[in-house]
Amino acid sequence: ILSMLRNLLAPAALFGAVMSAPLEDKVESLPQMETFPYGVYSGYIPVKENNYHYMFLESQNDTVNDPVLIWFNGGPGCSSMLGFAQEIGPWAMADEDDEFKRNPYSWNNFANVLFIESPAGVGFSFCESTESCIYNDDNSAEDNYQVILSWMTEKFPEFAANDLYISGESYAGIYVPYVSRLIHLHNMNETNEFKFNFKGWMVGNGVTNWKYDGVPSFIEMGYWHGLYQTSLYNDIMKCDLEYFDFRTESLSDECMNLVMTWYNETENIFIYDIYKSMVLPDEEQTESTDVPRNMRVFESLKMLLQKRADDSKPVKKTNRIDLLGYNYAPWMSGMKKAQVSDPCPYQSPLVQYFNNDEVRANLHIPDYVGLWDMCNNTYNYTASEKGSQWIWEEMKASGQNYRLLKYSGDTDGAVPTIGSEHWINELNWDVLEKYRPYFLENKHLGGYIEVRDGLTFATVHGAGHMVPQYKRAESFYLIKNWIQGNKI
Repeated sequence: ILSMLRNLLAPAALFGAVMSAPLEDKVESLPQMETFPYGVYSGYIPVKENNYHYMFLESQNDTVNDPVLIWFNGGPGCSSMLGFAQEIGPWAMADEDDEFKRNPYSWNNFANVLFIESPAGVGFSFCESTESCIYNDDNSAEDNYQVILSWMTEKFPEFAANDLYISGESYAGIYVPYVSRLIHLHNMNETNEFKFNFKGWMVGNGVTNWKYDGVPSFIEMGYWHGLYQTSLYNDIMKCDLEYFDFRTESLSDECMNLVMTWYNETENIFIYDIYKSMVLPDEEQTESTDVPRNMRVFESLKMLLQKRADDSKPVKKTNRIDLLGYNYAPWMSGMKKAQVSDPCPYQSPLVQYFNNDEVRANLHIPDYVGLWDMCNNTYNYTASEKGSQWIWEEMKASGQNYRLLKYSGDTDGAVPTIGSEHWINELNWDVLEKYRPYFLENKHLGGYIEVRDGLTFATVHGAGHMVPQYKRAESFYLIKNWIQGNKI
């Protein structure tokens, strides 16, 4: 009956979409991209003292009935316009290119896609004051919830009844569960008249449990991928660490030296895709304060090891997030107060594009908003050591039958697949479909999938940290079919 009613109301809803959408936010075109045959919008949503930039793509398939899919990039501090420009948008700029090309695997082929640049201070989102630009996992989630609520009830109320999925990658492994939990609590509050039609979430290579994610699982992954010597791995195993947690004050000098050796053997691996080549800086750059981002991932680790080597006293226990979170999030460089030149061939063209006057004007970015950058490495964000595994457990226990997907590019060294497998196994949820390969329509191996009572876990074979950027066809197949409830 509900399905019949929705079909009857579809023409009226479509008319409402035309009438309700904020015309002042409509994007008619962008340089290097043809005129959009579907609705594209870019604008701002105020939350307290701050202003959040959003970009919205209507579905190319069925705008009225397709779900709304919200996308967050991670960091913390990286712009969700990266998702639009490099990963899941209808036009994408590949690593080796300096201009956009049509992306046949855009996620708005099956969903209405909303990008939110979060927290304020990231990308085109901006804060009214320094005091209002101080964030942590909790208050950033509260702001994200307010943005989504305002978008659904004020900006685009015609999409309020659509199925809603929250998605993202990297540090969005924190963002997505945290804001989803607030949406769940909103729906459980009987005094709230408006209810989200929230169905579930998708997290790609997202940090979840700091016991496993980051350096610890990269040590294990690196061994199985032959990135360092077997003899070194065997010696590290004798150190009796709790899953490669070498921060303990009781760690012997011998074991600390082993970790230093491991660091020296792996520091030049491009951790976001261990089989991609990394362009090393020239000699002058290496000697300057400019450090490639891949190397900066280990900056705190290196400082910790050097301090231990230079000081006979025990090293003060380092905050896990300082060591494995910020420095292990895909572009964070806050530990070095320096301008950094990355060996990323796509960075400069993309930054130049979004700071082009015509692009900014077409996106309705006010002149007083600062220059766009891929990631903001200077704003104040304090991460928690809690991670987000507890929210996965809480959402399953809610009895709302939310659909939860964890997908993982299996050549990512930043949030390795093996670490995700460890925390998922720790949940001890019943296996409904055993781990097996899945194939695309052309019989090409996409990866492996396992269905549990409460979540689906899928790998994307040969993909690094940014799965939709590295494996467009495979991630498109996986996400589209999972959302639509098809057999994968």
